[in-house]
Amino acid sequence: MIDIPTVFILGAGASKPYGYSTAADLRESIISEYHDQFHSLLKNAGIDASTIRTFLIEAQEFVDAFNKSNVESVDKFLSLNPSFRNQGKRAITLTILDEEQKSEFPSASQDWYKLLFSHMISELKEPSDFVKFRENKVAFITFNYDRSFDHFLYDSFLHAFWDRHHDFERSINKFIPFPIIHVYGQVDKTVWHGGLDYKANYDYTEILKLHENIRVIGEMPDTFQDKIAAILSEYKRIYFLGFGYAKENMDAIGMPGFVNENWAIHGTAYGMTEKEIGKVRIDFIRNFVKKAATSKNPRIENKTCYEFLREYL
Repeated sequence: MIDIPTVFILGAGASKPYGYSTAADLRESIISEYHDQFHSLLKNAGIDASTIRTFLIEAQEFVDAFNKSNVESVDKFLSLNPSFRNQGKRAITLTILDEEQKSEFPSASQDWYKLLFSHMISELKEPSDFVKFRENKVAFITFNYDRSFDHFLYDSFLHAFWDRHHDFERSINKFIPFPIIHVYGQVDKTVWHGGLDYKANYDYTEILKLHENIRVIGEMPDTFQDKIAAILSEYKRIYFLGFGYAKENMDAIGMPGFVNENWAIHGTAYGMTEKEIGKVRIDFIRNFVKKAATSKNPRIENKTCYEFLREYL
């Protein structure tokens, strides 16, 4: 089990092993596929041809502007261009749900979801031990729109204790009480929280509703940082997984300005240069008291999520 209070902060790289986009991938997918995806959705929505043409012209206008802007992420583009927010949120929703249809939970070497879950049940040995699962001291703050981790955690718990699932299936949230905060929202809730099944098909009406779940930079509720600060204050290890440390995302959770000197801050930096890694460390160290900053804290390393957790979990 995980006895040291640990909060995992997840970036796009954390979902990539399961078939989801990084920010760059999401940009490319929206530019190349959104118009056709939206067209397919509209054809089955019972909308007249004239209205469909108007909607598709508007969709293409958004795609063209986003493409020519050279802004790296759709989130930032939408924060700079509020008039495109509805189009952009629909594009995000359609893209993520399409990836959900294709997603997999592999048994491959980079399956960090499975590795984490294995640690969380490592000391549970009897069927009745399902009640102890909630004693893991973990929380999750994710910048990802997908619900793959949420689904994996609940589905794995349900099936790990299948002999006793009738004892907890209807009250499963009592046994998975860990905070899971989606900073920018998510395409849908898990089925255990009132959403549709993972890999479900969604129609036009549902997409119109679901895209309202998506937030972009600048749309955070006023109390959001306070909520995150309250969670972070209860934990001793802060692990960044698949995270790019973009300033707007760090600002969204009040970091690195909000840093506790008792935290151990570790993070992946897969694919980053030594110079880039050094800058991330310096940004944290500036907010540490001298005794908290050491050669091992903060520890930012060029590792995948799986490699990182094998080393430090």
